[in-house]
Amino acid sequence: MRCFAKCREASKSNKGLSSFLAGQIDEPEIIRSSDYGFDYVPVGAVAPNPAELLTSIRARGFIENMASRYDQVIIDGPPILGIADALELSKAVDAVAYVIQANAGTRRAISLALARLHSANANIIGGVVTQLDERNQHYGYGYEYGYGYGYSAKTEPV
Repeated sequence: MRCFAKCREASKSNKGLSSFLAGQIDEPEIIRSSDYGFDYVPVGAVAPNPAELLTSIRARGFIENMASRYDQVIIDGPPILGIADALELSKAVDAVAYVIQANAGTRRAISLALARLHSANANIIGGVVTQLDERNQHYGYGYEYGYGYGYSAKTEPV
């Protein structure tokens, strides 16, 4: 079974980050191991107050605990536009890598999302483009050279 399927299956159960942050279960119950040599924490059930949970002392303690136990902690956050959760989460982590789905969204939406992250003082370290397909195969760098000339009638000042 692929890890992604296991992650989705685990997220559908109530044992996930949201139930831990709500105080319903203990930390060891939410940490899962994958067949690929990394551990993960499923999101769990959808919380009625996710922004409140992410700004809690329990959330900051959890992130600090994970950072002390693991070399790298990667958090897959919610979309930035329209939701306050991602901005709150960006304040609790060391850095943010902005993920953009190819051929989805607009430049304006990307600019607005990045502006929101900047306004939250997020440390943006880069971006990742996902789901590239044949529509993107012609994009790249190019170089062109050209010149031209022209003339016009000279007019005298009045």
